[in-house]
Amino acid sequence: MADGVARGPAELLDEKIRLLQEVIEKVTAEDFDLYACARPDIKVQPDKFVDLDVRVENCVNVVMKHLPKETEGTTVRVPPAMLSRCMRGGKTTMLYKVFDKLKATKTQPIFISFNGDSLIHRLDDEKPLHTMLRAIAVALMKNKPANREEAERVRCSKEALKEYLEDKKDVVLLVDELNVLLKPNQADNYQDVGMFLRETFLDPAGRHLVFSTHIPTSTGLDQVLGNGAGSSREAETIPMPRCADMEQLRAMHPACDALTPLEAVYLGYVPALIFSVKTQVFDIDGRFRALARLPKSEELPILAESFLAEFFTGRRGPDDDPVRAFDALTESPAQNQIRWILAYVGRMCCHLKWKQVGEWIDEIPRWSAKVERGQDWETAVLVALCLRCHEAMYSKPHELLGLPENARPAAVYVRKVPQENSTNPEVILAWWKEQLIETYPYIAVLSPNYAKTEMVDAMWVYQQDATADWVVRGMQAKLGSDCPKKDMPLGMLGLLFRGQAPDTTRDLKRQRWKYLTASEIQSFLGKSLTAACPAHWPNVTR
Repeated sequence: MADGVARGPAELLDEKIRLLQEVIEKVTAEDFDLYACARPDIKVQPDKFVDLDVRVENCVNVVMKHLPKETEGTTVRVPPAMLSRCMRGGKTTMLYKVFDKLKATKTQPIFISFNGDSLIHRLDDEKPLHTMLRAIAVALMKNKPANREEAERVRCSKEALKEYLEDKKDVVLLVDELNVLLKPNQADNYQDVGMFLRETFLDPAGRHLVFSTHIPTSTGLDQVLGNGAGSSREAETIPMPRCADMEQLRAMHPACDALTPLEAVYLGYVPALIFSVKTQVFDIDGRFRALARLPKSEELPILAESFLAEFFTGRRGPDDDPVRAFDALTESPAQNQIRWILAYVGRMCCHLKWKQVGEWIDEIPRWSAKVERGQDWETAVLVALCLRCHEAMYSKPHELLGLPENARPAAVYVRKVPQENSTNPEVILAWWKEQLIETYPYIAVLSPNYAKTEMVDAMWVYQQDATADWVVRGMQAKLGSDCPKKDMPLGMLGLLFRGQAPDTTRDLKRQRWKYLTASEIQSFLGKSLTAACPAHWPNVTR
């Protein structure tokens, strides 16, 4: 009480509002200058970024194609351009280059970003539309905020932006990480954001919208596209940089020189991710932890079922599925399709309490350094086997598992068999017979911890109950087209996974073996692991 007079609650509230208004900067059209728009002053690396320039050119061509168009009733629905990719997949880099290219063509791009490093983040109790308006206003301002705190004080109405842009032509809004603002798994009403973007940057001639996202389809994105609002349209997906040319990938940087085929597969053939992992301190585990909270035990089965369905089928699930929290670990090759990046799958397996499977996935880069030994391919098949066994808990088992009709295991055991118990299939099974089984029916994956195990690289056992006979299978992975040297023991069936398997099988050279065809192997691996098969590896000279 500086004046010695007590103030009532209403007066204190008025004073608080007055002080708040003093720090808020309300901007108008007079504060803007389109030519003041810039992107972050960050050098695009590496200099030899594989497949980037052609993708940038493609994106710019899409913009130029739609820039003169105007949305007209039901005949023309001008679509935005979308860049969709996993985290560290090169989306921001590509937007930087698109910005530079548009600037060079005398087009006027506006760059805004919602990623963690930008000045703009959504404030408490701030509507998504107001965050969007504030971001665009900051990009247009002549005197820009120097830091995040100053940016938080900016306020702008959509009327002010529309007034300024009314007579401007060839204006393109570039939005980095739109999914951060329009989250697919939250209940915010994003209709006003979508309507503003459509009315301002898609419907008028001389305007366009390009955005990047981890999430190619979502409730939030639907509002941008007008789905359900009488103005439905689809985003035009811009292919992102991808390369299976080992020589080009290795040439990006000296640290990439030893990149191997399956290591490139492990990193999704994504040049930006390969560059980050090979040349920078990129903490995959830390990135994953930033996405994931510790799950409750009752949540794990639901998450596991959704993850496995997407991993194997390649079909994206619904927006309200809990697995949507992990979209940043995936990419979308086409609408409603999804591929899980293997480098992130190991973290997901650990999250689901499948620690051993996660560790095997993380070993793939190390094994791939010795290409001629085939341990990387063997590990890929082992991972597919483990995940197929987990899948059998929730849906119809894959036929190659050989489980009885209507089998539904209640538990999956994954075990590394000690070296002294790993000499051959009979010894492995004798060791397993001595183990304590707590849950039936079960399926057990047994991986011998011995490089000289006869006939098999792994085995699996299914048992309906404690008195039932075992169903026993074994697998052997070969890099090329070699065949087993011995018959499988009686009562067992071996599956041969050849990296260069033919389309049809010939007469078997050994008894109780099934020589899988290329299509059978591809079916077993599923959509997210197919590229790990040596038949799909790029040719290399070393």
